[in-house]
Amino acid sequence: MSFIDGNFYPCLILRPSTAIKEGLVVYVFHKNLETEVPSRNLIGNMRCLMHCNVSYTDENGNTGDGFVRAVNCSEDGQPLNFFVCGQKDSKWVALPFLFLTREQAEDFCPGCSLNRLPEVRAFVYDDIPKYENVEWKKISGAPPELIFLNEADEELERYFLSKLNRDECNQLLQSKGFKLKENAKEL
Repeated sequence: MSFIDGNFYPCLILRPSTAIKEGLVVYVFHKNLETEVPSRNLIGNMRCLMHCNVSYTDENGNTGDGFVRAVNCSEDGQPLNFFVCGQKDSKWVALPFLFLTREQAEDFCPGCSLNRLPEVRAFVYDDIPKYENVEWKKISGAPPELIFLNEADEELERYFLSKLNRDECNQLLQSKGFKLKENAKEL
């Protein structure tokens, strides 16, 4: 989801931005718009919408809101439809028709991804500081991932950590040649 005109709207990430440092080119469904946005203005993991208050536009152009109670995913695990329970009615809403107001996004975002992944959270806060040449950058709402860069800060590889446990996260870093600091046991 991308922050546009005061709300977060579903979008498709197309490619890295050439105009905005650490930005992305996205296609915003609600606006039928291709635009460039800073990565900090994106919410990455749509599965985190479960049990969150969202807004939507229905097939008649009417807006409503409610809490997400179920998610229908594709074979590869990507969310497609959300069952939204409102005060007046409940319905399945396709991802492109959901959006978050600024207030809903503030309720949704704070630490959401890591708070729901205690093993990854422990890796991020307790283990990453023990490695040489590893840096953690927080992007609100984005799923936790390891991005390997070269000396020119160009992306080489990207690994999503959501399905890994703490040991697997550490093994991944070590398999890529990252060494523990000499004082790692003290940290």
